[in-house]
Amino acid sequence: MKRYPFAAAAAGLLILFVSSGAAMRPTATAPTATAPATTAPAPTAPAPTAPALTAPAPTAPAPTAPAPTAPAPTAPAPTAPAPTAPAPTAPAPTAPAPTAPASIVISGFDYHGDLTVKSGQEVIVTNMDPVPILHTLTDKQTGLFNTGPIAPGGGTASFTAPAQPGSYPFGCLFHLTMAGILVVQG
Repeated sequence: MKRYPFAAAAAGLLILFVSSGAAMRPTATAPTATAPATTAPAPTAPAPTAPALTAPAPTAPAPTAPAPTAPAPTAPAPTAPAPTAPAPTAPAPTAPAPTAPASIVISGFDYHGDLTVKSGQEVIVTNMDPVPILHTLTDKQTGLFNTGPIAPGGGTASFTAPAQPGSYPFGCLFHLTMAGILVVQG
């Protein structure tokens, strides 16, 4: 009887193919941790055969609900509210709206035009007297504004009205008879 060095393991048994010269028949032996014996007595009873290994039978997929034929009505997607700026905790001081410059014209040794202005407003002074007459527009009491000499024939100069409301007498440094009052409103 010959042993063949190949074997197949199934269901915890070691199956060896043994030949006695006629037909080969499988024999079963329990697996051992030691080296296999070189000779083994031939079994007298037919060896039990290991059950055939089979794959599990395929199962049918679980039935599913049929697909809807029309889409279910949906509510419109909610829209996020527009971000809003936080409310101010205290009113911020606001700058007065810019005002067009006031205009004063010097003509015939006299002041004409916008003699009432807002505090902080720009005042443009134009000397329309002919050459060679220079003029100024100068605060006579506090010196808060002074155009300096203004060239004749259309020369201009400017100043900023005082921030403090009130009446401010002014005149020309070169011609003492020229005078006026600038009224500043808040």
